This record gives sequence, structure tokens and C-alpha cells, in this order.
Amino acid sequence: MTPSRPAYSPGQQVPTRSQRDRPTFASSENRVEAANSFHRGVSNYGSVRPGYPAEVVDLLARHMGQNSHRDFDTPLRILDIGAGPGSLTVDLDKRFPGSVLASDPSPEMTALCDARLPHVPVIRSRAESTGLADSCLTAATCAQTWHWLDTDQACRELDRVLVPDGVCLLVWNTLDVSAPWVHRLARIMHSGDILRPGFIPQVAPPWTISDDWRGAFNQAITAHNMIPLAHTRSYWLRATEKTREHVDNNLRWYLYQHLEIPEHQPIELPYRTDAFIMRRQQER
Repeated sequence: MTPSRPAYSPGQQVPTRSQRDRPTFASSENRVEAANSFHRGVSNYGSVRPGYPAEVVDLLARHMGQNSHRDFDTPLRILDIGAGPGSLTVDLDKRFPGSVLASDPSPEMTALCDARLPHVPVIRSRAESTGLADSCLTAATCAQTWHWLDTDQACRELDRVLVPDGVCLLVWNTLDVSAPWVHRLARIMHSGDILRPGFIPQVAPPWTISDDWRGAFNQAITAHNMIPLAHTRSYWLRATEKTREHVDNNLRWYLYQHLEIPEHQPIELPYRTDAFIMRRQQER
């Protein structure tokens, strides 16, 4: 996994952008429906979605180390919000063993995460209402999650459950559509989570984006497994059987006939990674 140059200057606070960087939904109900669709893609999500570059957890660890008022007699506690099958949870657990818990609103996802990491506590909860005690967390993480949330409610909840100088990591893997063949692939898959290069996520008071890391990597994946990869997209999960069949047929034509990729030959699928640290505005 190859990191790119950081998109910020040391000591310079990253400004908050407008909501143009967020996916758009017809209503809050539509947003919740789209987010809830992922429980139907459990079996594929954990096996075909890629993990995250090591620099993502490095970013979190560095900022946790900057908590100047932290009581070092108090154990670390890190919540992976919207953990899904544990794609980031597993990396957090390796770096901070015994300090991580995971949450997800989906019973199917929490069961998968629990089976993958039986020693990590897994709870069913929404990011906007975790059910945890006040000031009980050192840090929180949201991987492929933040754009599905009610930003105002999630920021209020994080303000409640994080210690005074706690931090939150927001991170996305995004197909790198700067490659023309990937751009067309993403359109066929209806990948709605393609965020433009240089985007900064919308947050709400008292939080601000204080740091970021931008990188890139390639996922080794067969053309055959790109079909179930498409099945992890919200568009496919919410579609009718007829629409699903149409998407699958278009993908098979594009991969096997147009690109002439052998079905079981591994290829390099390029991704961007965008990671951000969120801190309270009054902290310096």
C-alpha cells in the first residue's frame, strides 16, 4: 500500500467543507434505508471489501498520543462505530489489544464481527445513540460509515461519550476512478460512495477536522470476485431482482468480454484512502 503526500501542512488546521462532499439522499428516511441495506450483504462484505493501509491506524495512534491531559492510569477504550464485519476493528485490536470494542446496528454484521474477533466486545447500537456512559471512550473510529449518519446527532453523541480530549478517526476506501477502466467499472456497479479527491467530510460543533492522511493502494482481486464486490453496494442491495440481474450481466460483459480478463486471474484494483482526525474545536 503506497501512501501519497499528506494534504495538509503540519500545525495547520484543516478547514471544514460544505455538504457538497456528502452523498445526497431524498430524505433522512432514505438515508437510513440505504444504510440498513448492508445487513443483506454480510456474506460478501467481509470477504471482498479491502482492509485499510497501516498508516490509518498510525494516524489515530499519533493523535491519541497527543492527549496531553489523559490520565494514564485509566485504560484506553476505543469504539469502532459501524464496524461491519470488523475490517478496521481487526487492525485496531492488533495495535491496541484489549482496548477495543465494536458496534453496528445490524445483527448480521455484529454476529460476523463477533465470530471473527470473539475476544472483542461487540454491541448493537447506532452511532447517534450508542447507549454508552458519558466520557467512557478515549477514541472512536468510523470506517466507511460517516456518510450514512446524521452528522449533527452523531457529533453530539461523540461529544458525550469521548473524554475531554478524545479524538475520532473517519476513514474511507474509495475506488480510484482516475483510471478510465475503473471509472466505467464504478458506473456499472453504481458505486455511490465515490468521493472526489481532496474532499473533507462535513462535521458539526463542537468538532472540527484537525488532520488528515491521503494514500493509495491496490487490491488483488479476481474478475470473478468483482461480481460479489458489486453485491456489497447499497444500490445492488436495495434493487429488484431484475435490476440485480441487469447489473450482474453488464459486469460480466465488461470484465470478461470488453476487458477480456480471465475469470479467475487476479488483477490490481486501485483504491484511494482518505483518513481524518476529528477533534473538539476548543482543543489546541
